[in-house]
Amino acid sequence: MKKELFLLLLILPPLTGHGLIAVCPNPEKNYKAEWIVANCSNCSLKVIGKKIWKKDVFSLTIITNNKTAFLKEFPEFKNLKPYIEDGIVLPNRGAKIVLKDGNNISNFTYKNAKKGEIFYKTNYWHICYEDWSNFKPITLNTTYTIIQSPSNYKFECEKAIVFSYTYTYPAINSENVTYYLEKNTVGGTPSQELNLKNVHFLAGSYRFFHYKFAILWRNNVTESIITTENWKWCNRGYYVVFKDKNVSNFLFKVIQHDKMYVDGFPKKTRRYYLINNNKFSKINKKEFKGKITIFILPDCSVHNPIIETINSAKNRLYIEAPYLLYYPELINAIKNASKRVKILILLSKIDNCKYLESIPNVSVKFYPHIHGKLIISDEKAIITSANLDKCGLEMNREMGVIVYGKVSDWLAKKFMDDYNFGIKSFKINKSKFLLFIVFFAIIATLLFATLSYYKILLPRKKM
Repeated sequence: MKKELFLLLLILPPLTGHGLIAVCPNPEKNYKAEWIVANCSNCSLKVIGKKIWKKDVFSLTIITNNKTAFLKEFPEFKNLKPYIEDGIVLPNRGAKIVLKDGNNISNFTYKNAKKGEIFYKTNYWHICYEDWSNFKPITLNTTYTIIQSPSNYKFECEKAIVFSYTYTYPAINSENVTYYLEKNTVGGTPSQELNLKNVHFLAGSYRFFHYKFAILWRNNVTESIITTENWKWCNRGYYVVFKDKNVSNFLFKVIQHDKMYVDGFPKKTRRYYLINNNKFSKINKKEFKGKITIFILPDCSVHNPIIETINSAKNRLYIEAPYLLYYPELINAIKNASKRVKILILLSKIDNCKYLESIPNVSVKFYPHIHGKLIISDEKAIITSANLDKCGLEMNREMGVIVYGKVSDWLAKKFMDDYNFGIKSFKINKSKFLLFIVFFAIIATLLFATLSYYKILLPRKKM
């Protein structure tokens, strides 16, 4: 990602204006390759931490500890225009960086910088890592099938490769399956994953390997599946199935890259109870043909397709997710869209939603057992594994599909079926609730005393 990242830094100044743009205090290979990117006309830069350093900065500049070490670790910049200076020291344990440009001051504070960690700024400060990939979204016209869960369904094949956050239900019927699963799941790894054959666990600089996809081989036909689900069929979710070689080739490149994160077996496990999918007899699926885009996160997090799709809504915007936590760029996109269109949001968790209900033209309802993430904006829709929070949009390894055209109407109908059954949030007045409890207790006490007085509840005396 190194070359692509720094090329990106060259286009960030128009987005961020003058000031600090990016900081890397702890490079992967050589600490002397640490660097800062700044953009201003005539500034002084100060690093307050282990050491203090001052320097005049002109225009877009890369300031590093040692220019030779920097160019050795990042050789792509030997012929690039930004002026490279050396002499700066960035303590790994943390520092405050202050950039003064006349009367304007920009600063950034970090603590305990991890190996290869990079802080960069758009409208807000974000984090990425040197070893992250840079897969650009692919767009093509193809035939695909969408399956909506809950459902009783299994994929039949001769051979498969499966990537998932967890895998606790045998959704793929084959004796020859290779699994790549998240090593450090919340609460511990489900114990049955340790019994899978050909299983590998992933850990690394990504917060979680949270994507869910697979490549299947059957009768000389290759199928690719991108899903919102951990290969279970009991929650509301979506599976997108392709038979296009371009899709499988793209996913195979992701596989080849992410194998580098295989990291032994997990130490912490937990019991996980299987859910019998046989009770879901209905299979709800439909085939479509048209334009699609497949994207990987956080590879395109600067121009995040989820944020951009929400922000661009003009005629309709429906959002379905298990929860939606406060993330500045996401909330700003919702606020911008709410000026043009009424937004319908369907969640399965009612906590932390007050900020959504305070946005004009936004209606929030609650519907149980939602796990899939679906965004319908005008004539396109996104089906993705990414949760709508900071980790899902910025830190996790995620995947998503953008579909265009009439399929968005089909998904909108499915959404409205759930939305119409959803319930609005309700508020309890604490003082009135306490008065009700006190009143109920008094009535219950009086009733019990009255019944006792007439010996209805007391045993009769023996004659």
